[in-house]
Amino acid sequence: MDERASVLVVDNDETLLCMFRLMFETEGYRCETCTSAQSALELIDRIPFQVMLTDIVMPDHSGLELTEKAKRLRPHMIIIAMTGFIDDFTYDRAIEAGASDFIKKPFTLLEIMHRISQVKLQENLRMLSITNDFITCEDASL
Repeated sequence: MDERASVLVVDNDETLLCMFRLMFETEGYRCETCTSAQSALELIDRIPFQVMLTDIVMPDHSGLELTEKAKRLRPHMIIIAMTGFIDDFTYDRAIEAGASDFIKKPFTLLEIMHRISQVKLQENLRMLSITNDFITCEDASL
């Protein structure tokens, strides 16, 4: 089995998907791409992706709907919502849907790699905090 971290990118722009696949594979990730929310959900059901990037505006479902459904399937998956329609969508709406971050198009590939690293760091700190609180509570009950 492939031990590399896995990323799913969902967007209806084939050119952007090719760029993402090349970038992530160059960075050592295993990358899958989808052009629809439905095909993304089918993949998410089978594969435990660590990260999903999704466009918000897609033909079959909104990326926010996809985010909500994906989080139910994989609660610990990091999701970054992206859009070129920044006036129509807000950071708050993306976070409420379950996204870990929100980025507006256009962005640089380096920016998206930094965002993923930042979200991973935040998630690791959150998990350490929960573990530490659990250990502290156990110690207090002894």
